[in-house]
Formats: sequence, C-alpha cells, structure tokens
Amino acid sequence: MSAEDRARISVERIGENHPMFGKKHTEEAKAKISGALTGRTLSAETRGLISTSLSRPIYVFDSNTQQLLASYSGIMAAIIKRLKNI
Repeated sequence: MSAEDRARISVERIGENHPMFGKKHTEEAKAKISGALTGRTLSAETRGLISTSLSRPIYVFDSNTQQLLASYSGIMAAIIKRLKNI
C-alpha cells in the first residue's frame, strides 16, 4: 500500500467516519483485550521509549491568552498534581 493510500484512508476515518465513533467496547471485549495483553513482555528498548515519552515536560496554557498556567516534569507529575487538587 502506498503512502498516498495510507494517508487517504487515514483522512477518511477521522471523527464521525471512524468505525468506533460514538461506540464503546463491551465488558466482554475489554476482558478479551486485557487477556490478550496480560503477560506480554516489553523489550528494554520499548520500555525506554515509554519512559522517555512519559517524562517529557508538560506545559498547560490558557487557550484564550496563551499564558502559561502550569508546567510539569512529566505526565505522571501532572496526574499526581491533578489528583491532589480533586
């Protein structure tokens, strides 16, 4: 499949045109997916890539003024801070 074909298909499946748009997985489907992923071993390279992506800085801006509201050292720091404020 050419890059143009992949791009065209990708655009055709955005938003409401996506087969899962507005749908949710059933509990049975979720259990099946979980079972398929349970016990999976990730390579050291993959674990490193995940770690790197989770530790990138997160910046939160006001959508109207573009003023920086907060910055976090990584996604986990942002989640922990958010949970403490609830």
